[in-house]
Amino acid sequence: ILIISITRRCNLNCSGCYSKLLHTDTGAELSPQRLREILAEAEALGISIVLLAGGEPLVRREILEVAAGFPRLIFPVFTNGLLLDSEYTRFFAKNPHLIPVLSLEGGQAETDFRRGEGVYQNFSEVIKDLKAEHVFWGISVTLTSQNFSQVLSENFGKAMLALGCRLFFYVEYVPVAQG
Repeated sequence: ILIISITRRCNLNCSGCYSKLLHTDTGAELSPQRLREILAEAEALGISIVLLAGGEPLVRREILEVAAGFPRLIFPVFTNGLLLDSEYTRFFAKNPHLIPVLSLEGGQAETDFRRGEGVYQNFSEVIKDLKAEHVFWGISVTLTSQNFSQVLSENFGKAMLALGCRLFFYVEYVPVAQG
């Protein structure tokens, strides 16, 4: 498994975001050509899963198009989902080895508290489109002391499965502060 943060840019300002605090380099972002080289090398080495993270990966459409050119690799794409419009949904449907993984904190209250008002409602709308296009998708949940019981409950899992989620990532919350 290879993890690549393909951008520092993001359309949200989530509380406790490690990316904004730890990825402060203002240099140039990864070029499409350099990613192509990295993916070719990774494939030659036998790597089969490349997680694309950010910031918000959907701001780098050109990078996702490079990844689409490597159909033997699986690319979970970690996204807040706010940029996941019908064009992107068709893109994921056409490239099933790219898998949108939507970030949640649990239900609406928990997600909107950390990520911003309306983020959970957007999630609810986006998954309808993904389901309509038969896109395989998943969720990424940051585990905290506040949501641990809820998001690891059988009810939460069953609710996500009923919505069509087929891939679950649970990420340990790591508190970060400037300095």
